[in-house]
Amino acid sequence: MSRMKRYGWVGTAFLTLTATVSLFIAKQADAQWHSSPARVEVVNDLSLVPDVVTPHRQPFQGTFFVQIENGEFTASASFTPPAGKQLVIDVAAFAVQLPADQEVVRAAVDALNNGQRAVMPIVVQLQGSILTTLGARHNFAGSQRVGITAQGGIPVQLSWTRSGSSGVFIGVFTFTGYTVDNP
Repeated sequence: MSRMKRYGWVGTAFLTLTATVSLFIAKQADAQWHSSPARVEVVNDLSLVPDVVTPHRQPFQGTFFVQIENGEFTASASFTPPAGKQLVIDVAAFAVQLPADQEVVRAAVDALNNGQRAVMPIVVQLQGSILTTLGARHNFAGSQRVGITAQGGIPVQLSWTRSGSSGVFIGVFTFTGYTVDNP
């Protein structure tokens, strides 16, 4: 038998074996799927359902880009909710790119409502590293349900702090929520 025929038979046998094993595994998975009880839990998040009881809620979203230069530890962005309203911040999130020898040590939302200060930390996670024209960088991100109510006309501050002060610090902060009329 020639070498080419032998390779042809070996290839055919391999494809047949692969198809048989795949079919067997698929049939077992299908049988297991139909015989096992459902493991899906459906949960309705009421914060995403349109509000028909209090239609005076107005969606509100903000995004802030920040670049911190060499020598600075903390970055912050602030905004002022509309006067005569209260801003309910549902979710705050950020993404930051730092020099590889640094990390984000703190991220938070800070707001004032009726004289009460509310600070909500945001959990920070390393997302991975990348090599850029500025050198090696670490990407950090965080997202947190905060549920803070901020008084209109008074600035809300979004901030994060890094472990070192060398190099350029690039990041974005975003939040979502809604405004309501002052009670």
